[in-house]
Amino acid sequence: MEQIDAQQELAFIRKVIEDSRTTMIDNGYEYIVWGAIVALGMFATYALDRLHASAWAAGGWIYLALWIAVMGAGWTFS
Repeated sequence: MEQIDAQQELAFIRKVIEDSRTTMIDNGYEYIVWGAIVALGMFATYALDRLHASAWAAGGWIYLALWIAVMGAGWTFS
């Protein structure tokens, strides 16, 4: 009886693992899009910094506005 229980438990564990893999594969594109959005935001932050945007941005509000827009775009996508 214990052998059957162990086999059933292993079968259940395998099924859960396979279901989890399928879910991650199906939804993996969102992680890629979020990564691209954050990378674009980081590049824009770097570009603004190199252009000395903080000198005219009233204490860095331009960076806050940029990241609110970036996160809003990601949130809208999700």
